[in-house]
Amino acid sequence: MGAVTTRTLAWMLLARLLLGMASPEKTVNLTIPPSRVLIGQPDASMRSHLESFFRGVGCEPLVVRASEEALHIARSGGFRLGVIDEEFPKLGGLEVVRFLARLVNRIPCILTARLTSKEAQMAALDAGVVTVLEKPFTDDTLQFAVTRVFGLSRPGSGDRENRTH
Repeated sequence: MGAVTTRTLAWMLLARLLLGMASPEKTVNLTIPPSRVLIGQPDASMRSHLESFFRGVGCEPLVVRASEEALHIARSGGFRLGVIDEEFPKLGGLEVVRFLARLVNRIPCILTARLTSKEAQMAALDAGVVTVLEKPFTDDTLQFAVTRVFGLSRPGSGDRENRTH
């Protein structure tokens, strides 16, 4: 299949839904090694959803609301993934990602963002982001992004709801 972007996957999923080939209530199952995940999200409902999502796939999510808190906690180490929102107050998501990329044990990051211009995506990639999830996103696109970070293939269908966030 080659390199597939998150946007390409979203279009593929939309096409499958429109053609009746996929159920919007179902999504793929994701199994990853037990991992600590740093979730930096200023929005309470998104924090709660991401925490539930990562617990559901066997991870240990650590949720923070502020950029300073994310930087402090990241220094403790042991994180295999960061899911950081671009709209972090004060420092902003890209600055947090830049910090996480400079740690001794670099933490790969997914950036959740409303910005999706080519320039903004390039700036995110230059900052060390593995992929950008354009908001709103579905659980399928989140799972695809996590799979990309961990270098895993997507297993068969599961029971997780495919909600948009």
